[in-house]
Order: sequence, then structure tokens, then C-alpha cells
Amino acid sequence: MSVLTYTFDARTIHEIDNNLPCHVFVSQAAVETDLRVTATSAGNLPIDALRIVQRDATLFLERASPITEPTTLLIEIFASADALKCTKFVNSGPGG
Repeated sequence: MSVLTYTFDARTIHEIDNNLPCHVFVSQAAVETDLRVTATSAGNLPIDALRIVQRDATLFLERASPITEPTTLLIEIFASADALKCTKFVNSGPGG
């Protein structure tokens, strides 16, 4: 299983959007540490085909080439308790 870690200064982030059905909103004033986003591929998809990029206050999960086969991706967001004090998690996917 391949792992890619992307680290950024959470104080510059207002909304984290990884283009999956989960949005994370972080209060800029409450953040005192860095957040880390990790993308893991459990299938045959090479992890270098994925990139997590930051545009202004938004994170995006990009892929270098189309995904043609079903695959499993695990996107993990790591944050300290201080970073999560004023955080709102919204799952807009069908699973609730």
C-alpha cells in the first residue's frame, strides 16, 4: 500500500475540500498547529498518480490520469485537538 503525505500550515486554511464527499471547515483563529493530509491507495493505482494540491484556502485531490478501474482510496486528515476546537465536519455523501 502506497502512502503520500501532504503537509501545510493550517493557519492559512479556511475550508479543506478533497473533492470527496467530506468537507472540513477549520476556524483560522483556533488553529495553532499544522494539519496533515494523507492519501493511500489500496488497489493497483500508483500513488504518484494522485496529488493533493492547495489552491488558496482549498485542498483538492487531483489525479494525473483517469482512474479506469474500481479502486479504494483512503484520505486521512490529521489534526491536533487545538486545530479541531472550532472545526465542523460535513459528510455530504450518501452514506450519511
